[in-house]
Amino acid sequence: MKKTILLAVLFALVTVGGFSAVKKAADKPEMLVFGDVGLAVSDFEGLFFDAGFQYGFTPKLFAEALFEYYFSPAGAGSDSSAWGLNLNGVYKHELSDGLNLFGKAGICLIHTSVSFMGQSFGDSDIGFNAGGGVEYALNEKMGLRGGATLKLSFAEGDTGTFFKLYAGFYYGL
Repeated sequence: MKKTILLAVLFALVTVGGFSAVKKAADKPEMLVFGDVGLAVSDFEGLFFDAGFQYGFTPKLFAEALFEYYFSPAGAGSDSSAWGLNLNGVYKHELSDGLNLFGKAGICLIHTSVSFMGQSFGDSDIGFNAGGGVEYALNEKMGLRGGATLKLSFAEGDTGTFFKLYAGFYYGL
């Protein structure tokens, strides 16, 4: 009997807390899409673009899904590229009206490929990333962003690094 009462109380608390969180999220959902372009330096050099989505759980804490594609000529007769998928946690701190400072960290999957003299080679690695930057709101829906990210990928007996600088835009949904 005590277990049943305890479970009923626990269920009620979780349900009320869940509806409260949903109501707060429904009052002002914070979601945005973004796109960036930039330059990657370190182990993998070249131009890249990002496209991503952020979902805000609170005005300061966000979850981010990001796709990135790197372009990089590897020398005469060869071509290389890489793409990545990232899942990040993002923390935003408002510096002034319309200006946010953000930090992010998460996990990533990086796939690199090289074509040389008609043959293609590819490899996928799991890694971690961390970075930060600034966002500047142009109006209630759109803004500019810029930042830097460091990625560490862990291959068999080797650690790769990607450091990238980027600038782009965001649009609030």
